[in-house]
Amino acid sequence: MTSDRLPATVTWMFTPLSREIENLCINISIHFDLSLLFEKAYVPGVLNWESPWDKPSYVEANGKWVLVYFYPKSLTENYVAIHDSKNRTFYAMRFAELPTIGSVGVLGKGSKII
Repeated sequence: MTSDRLPATVTWMFTPLSREIENLCINISIHFDLSLLFEKAYVPGVLNWESPWDKPSYVEANGKWVLVYFYPKSLTENYVAIHDSKNRTFYAMRFAELPTIGSVGVLGKGSKII
């Protein structure tokens, strides 16, 4: 590990306790320190260093947050990235296998990407 990278490999194995697994969904969320101000995201083929507010797939009923979904068919690369220019922080996630569905979310308009 270096000061600017935290490599991680995750392998999952699920074993049924009583019968075959017919359908399994896993939701993995990464939430960032709220002192960071991730305003722009790069989701190749979906967002080009834009705020999720610019192209929301889902808007929370009270308008407090939005999500931008991505799917294997919509991604043109195998990663997503977010940037906080004020705090000079960059975060990217590369997928060995693309998820069935993924999302990038942001809190209140003009707020932080989650």
